[in-house]
Amino acid sequence: MTDPKIIKIKIKCVYGRDLWYPENDTGKIFAKMLGVKTFNKFQINCLKELNYTITMPEWFDGILTNIKNGNREQ
Repeated sequence: MTDPKIIKIKIKCVYGRDLWYPENDTGKIFAKMLGVKTFNKFQINCLKELNYTITMPEWFDGILTNIKNGNREQ
């Protein structure tokens, strides 16, 4: 089992929506407890409040930075 305080996320675009899938054991256990296959923003923020580190692909991090800065181009 990997570091229990890290939740690795894989993002898939389905019908124009970004869905956040857990990739490691810790994330999958949380998803199972919540009865979901993907996490939403509220759930991710709650996990962060519990001091979990959320990791995602580097390419998606760049997209989030652009959106926060008002630039929607990839």
